[in-house]
Amino acid sequence: MTYVATMHRAKGLDFYHVIVLAPKSNLGDPLEVDSKRKLIDVALTRAKKEEAFLGELTR
Repeated sequence: MTYVATMHRAKGLDFYHVIVLAPKSNLGDPLEVDSKRKLIDVALTRAKKEEAFLGELTR
């Protein structure tokens, strides 16, 4: 079974496999960028077995 949800909707849930699709990042407000990174971290920790991140990692 496949479940597709926003990161906000997945909060508090667990899945065996999690794939996070992130759009190309842009430089913007540092607080907004930090908030997005934290949200991605929460999404990736929903995985029980395996997680994948498809996007651009920048600092």
